[in-house]
Amino acid sequence: MQRTSRIAIQAALACLVGVSASAALASPLEDPTLGGAVFTGAVHPHATSLFLNPAALGLTGPGSHFYADSSLRFDQYDIDRQILRDPDVGLAPGPQVSSSMFTPGGSLAWYSSGEKISLGAALSLVMLDRYIDDQDEALGFHTTGGRHRQYVWRRIYFLRRQWELPLSLPLPMPTLGASYKWRNFHFGVSVSLRASSYDLGFYRDTALEAGRPGIEAPCDETDTPCGIANPNAAEHYEISASSADLLTANNLVVSGGLMWQFRPGWWFGVYYKSPPGFLSSISLIGTATITPTPFSGEEPFSAQAEIIYQLPQTVEAGLRGPLFGNIEAFATARWQSLSRQRILDIRLINPVIGGGEVPERYPRFRGFEDVLTLQAGLEERPGGRLRLGARVRLETPAVRDNAISPAQFDGLNLSAFGGAELRLFDRPKLSLYASYGLTYYPTVTAGEGSLFNPLARLECVDERYALDVCVPAAEGRAIPTAAGTYSRIRHSLRAAIRYDF
Repeated sequence: MQRTSRIAIQAALACLVGVSASAALASPLEDPTLGGAVFTGAVHPHATSLFLNPAALGLTGPGSHFYADSSLRFDQYDIDRQILRDPDVGLAPGPQVSSSMFTPGGSLAWYSSGEKISLGAALSLVMLDRYIDDQDEALGFHTTGGRHRQYVWRRIYFLRRQWELPLSLPLPMPTLGASYKWRNFHFGVSVSLRASSYDLGFYRDTALEAGRPGIEAPCDETDTPCGIANPNAAEHYEISASSADLLTANNLVVSGGLMWQFRPGWWFGVYYKSPPGFLSSISLIGTATITPTPFSGEEPFSAQAEIIYQLPQTVEAGLRGPLFGNIEAFATARWQSLSRQRILDIRLINPVIGGGEVPERYPRFRGFEDVLTLQAGLEERPGGRLRLGARVRLETPAVRDNAISPAQFDGLNLSAFGGAELRLFDRPKLSLYASYGLTYYPTVTAGEGSLFNPLARLECVDERYALDVCVPAAEGRAIPTAAGTYSRIRHSLRAAIRYDF
């Protein structure tokens, strides 16, 4: 037992030392409090085990439990832009942007733990990603706002037919899970319905995409050359799309896990979580509203739109066990295949019918890479009236420095979470829970080496769209530069109430 404790302490200290040596941040496309907030994760018995490691449901305590939570992310951004107007002049100082965003989420769950079998069900509203939406003039060629959600907002599709909900209310997504105990093992599986909806806005630089003749010609009533990233040449796209069908295998997420008690009080846990549709792509259908350039004299028009992309799969493993007194230690490691989402493939269907001539395919570059997350912490065991916990979390970059832009700033980062659970009554057994996390994103500077290079568009046009020259354009990177200095801080909160029958 002493040797096992020593191993766990060394594992926890290794994570703590790694966190002290470098900075990290919460990966995109997830709620950071799910598995990051105290008492949650791959080796923790908790209501959120339904979404992570369903095998841990068997350790949640006998009887039935009702659980309700809400989560909130508050992101603060500071961006000092550099701009490239004239290819012969190079980068010049641009606008300074300070922005903040709130991203909510929440879930309801019921679960029951028996001697051998445990069952659970939940409804959840998950916001995967959100774009800065109040800085169109400064950031518009990269983003004018948007949201990526795993729930449907009013408009849904069922059997390829569009349905309108009676009110503009979110439709939560269900999850079912079960756990089975065999000797010192618990095996679990859960299935979630994860229909997606995506709202996305950005400007298209029509002068740049015409090549050198486009940027050298005027785009207003004067004779001044238009240049690059001129608002007068900005064509505004607003796209809203949802899952093509609600009840389909492409919307299913499967999680499978194991918990093994290899020594008294000591647990090893591991789980795998599939992306929606397993390893296939997600296809969302909807509409695109295009507002032509200010001096074109044309009216806004619409077209049918499709967004095609992929979400990551996840594998996480860890240890948890008693350290001293009433204190438990844990350490986990997680891998996410975020590199599956390198590009958002946006397609417009028959846009000419809507009234304008725009590209039928317009990809947007994301440039995500696989992420490794290390986490360690100390927490009190359940049983007392007040239970405390704290943890730290380190993540490798989801986006390298040269791929950072106003639409994705997810580099190396460091998070610290603290929280408490308070049991108010014993009969009925009612508990309140709260957790807070702070994530620090080190300041990053993207300069002339940025993958977003408008000169690549000029070269592509000059070379008559030769395939080997036009790779940046085909990936959606040949747009106005993303050069600049980026800073970010995230606050993450989760509050919950639990009733034990």
